[in-house]
Amino acid sequence: MKYKIAFFLLFCSQIITAQTGPYVKLRFSLSNSEMKQLLRSGFDPEGMYKVPTAVNLFEAELSQEELRLVKSISKQTEVLISDLGRYYENRALNDVARNNNSIVPPPGFQLGTMGGFLNYTQIVNMLDSMRRRYPNLISAKKSIGNTLEGNAVYVVKISDHPDKDEPSEKQVLYDAMHHAREPQAMMQLMYFMWYIMDRYEKKDPIAQYIINNRELYFIPIVNPDGYLYNASIAPNGGGMWRKNRSTNIDATRGVDLNRNYSYDWGYDDVGSSPLGNSNTFRGPSAFSEPETQNMRNFVNTKKFKSNLSYHTFGGYLIYPFGARENYYTPDSNMFRLYADSLTKDNGYSAGTVFETLNYFANGGSCDWMYGDSSHSKIFSFTPEVGFANDGFWPTPSRIIPLCEENIAPNLFMAKYTVNGLDVITSDTTFSTENSLNINLTYFSAGLENNKKIKSYVDFYNHAALVSNLDTFNSNGLATFSKLPFSFAVNFNAPLLNKTEIPYRIVSIIDGEIQYDSSILIIDKTVGIKQENRKKEISIYPNPSSSIINIEYTLQKNTSIKLYSIEGKLISEHRSNSIDISALVPGIYFVSVVENNKIIALESFQKQ
Repeated sequence: MKYKIAFFLLFCSQIITAQTGPYVKLRFSLSNSEMKQLLRSGFDPEGMYKVPTAVNLFEAELSQEELRLVKSISKQTEVLISDLGRYYENRALNDVARNNNSIVPPPGFQLGTMGGFLNYTQIVNMLDSMRRRYPNLISAKKSIGNTLEGNAVYVVKISDHPDKDEPSEKQVLYDAMHHAREPQAMMQLMYFMWYIMDRYEKKDPIAQYIINNRELYFIPIVNPDGYLYNASIAPNGGGMWRKNRSTNIDATRGVDLNRNYSYDWGYDDVGSSPLGNSNTFRGPSAFSEPETQNMRNFVNTKKFKSNLSYHTFGGYLIYPFGARENYYTPDSNMFRLYADSLTKDNGYSAGTVFETLNYFANGGSCDWMYGDSSHSKIFSFTPEVGFANDGFWPTPSRIIPLCEENIAPNLFMAKYTVNGLDVITSDTTFSTENSLNINLTYFSAGLENNKKIKSYVDFYNHAALVSNLDTFNSNGLATFSKLPFSFAVNFNAPLLNKTEIPYRIVSIIDGEIQYDSSILIIDKTVGIKQENRKKEISIYPNPSSSIINIEYTLQKNTSIKLYSIEGKLISEHRSNSIDISALVPGIYFVSVVENNKIIALESFQKQ
């Protein structure tokens, strides 16, 4: 018997040692059959990506155990970085651009001390700071439950009445950091929270619409134990621990929380691992962990319509289901359409786990959010923030840009939770010499029945252009479908060549107004062409009598142009602040131009 005990202790010590060595960055080749063999061995494919210039060549950030597995299967391996934790830490310390970022963050947002990332205490303190600064917009933090080590998992709500429930308002959930080595997921949520409250205070119409009509819930860190462990081993950032800190039956540590939900839990040993030393260990049973129990219990007390569950990295937007190939939800068309809108600003690649990453995952939170019968279905997505060069611990100078690129999808998810119409495509065609058609396709983002809808093209009272009004009822329209429309536009007066005419598509849904901006460019050599707005900008104060501020980061090839309502260019600027005191009262437009292309457009009123 003593020999069996001695062997078991030796076996456990070998497993523990395999988990404690430095992580490495490895380049390696794998055929399709070798990939399947690797996945069945408990390999964690997150953080693995294909080398774009080669066939069947990959790079990944690996533990020592994963390194051993890959080397036992792959015929070609090359260690690129021998100690990733130290590499991330030194890269952050040597990031010469960390204080030279030209993007001005929202008031209140600050970088932290873990290589620019907030540590757990700083996260908690920042939630308290938000409450002190915006007591009428954000609730005090509330614990949804503790972890195994006794740390609280906090949630806050942003709404116009944050301290009371409003059953008529739709609920949206944002969460981050199921995995402890993915702090950029948490940072962009903290950034967005500051952003939307600041925009609300500055009378931004989108922020005001969202906060006045939604209840937004934020859980910035699902896995505080794992993150605190990373802080203990790498206080300057770069810790590579992924799981929680449970002690497993084989004396290994940690369960992958994003394999511990009940939907398709343990479907096979490819999409999750039964081995305690694997980074995708699913745990002894579904919801075996306090963290996933906390999430389950909290979600089942609410009526969430949608969810963004943030991870890093890769530049992907992943949606259900993930357990096997060609495994789609009954609402797969809706997920694809929604994904088109969520990624149109940041350019992330969208699809199921298999479609985006060519692997499988079972027991994940998004599959449970959508598929589990303990609550109504929640349209849940997993954005993977950042790209290969960012890794799990981006440099301090990359934190804010990565936060910025996810503002648009966060806003979209809140705004179009239900009853939304989003313009996803549009073009312009001539019908006669003096008229044209603006053809567009709406995305019906959860549009409910019995909604009266009015839609028209608003040229801001331009004297030469008039559009028709289209009125319809949403009865019979498929939820999450594409709706084609065409608006006739008549010319009441000649238009000057090279005129740029801003307009917006206005949709009024039971009194709620939504806009989508675009611009017509009159060029007599090619006729009329159309440029759609690619990004959103904010102008404040608006209205204004003296100075307007444009919230946009100017690059070397960027300028800001000021137009009259007729499309006449008034001035061009290289500054974010413009003196408008000499203008007569009325409506004007600001466009942001990069490389001679209009990428953003917004109107303002001169008082």
